Amino acid sequence: MTEQERTEEQLEEALDIIDDMMKEIGGLIITIAHSNDDFICTECLRTAQTLFGLMKDYASEEDVTDIRERWKDITGRDIDD
Repeated sequence: MTEQERTEEQLEEALDIIDDMMKEIGGLIITIAHSNDDFICTECLRTAQTLFGLMKDYASEEDVTDIRERWKDITGRDIDD
């Protein structure tokens, strides 16, 4: 295996790990939404928004859109508000 092939393999593994992490973060955001569907506490909202900011930076646009829509369906609010 060449150095370039090793580097490509490591990059692929790192991207897979990041993708898995973003899915976990998305799950946490939805858990927060379900736990606070009647009234969202300030700290819970801040935590969800911080996690969502990470998703916007590192997750696929499809995953970001999915979490945004699920949040709104559960809470009736946009996560960016």
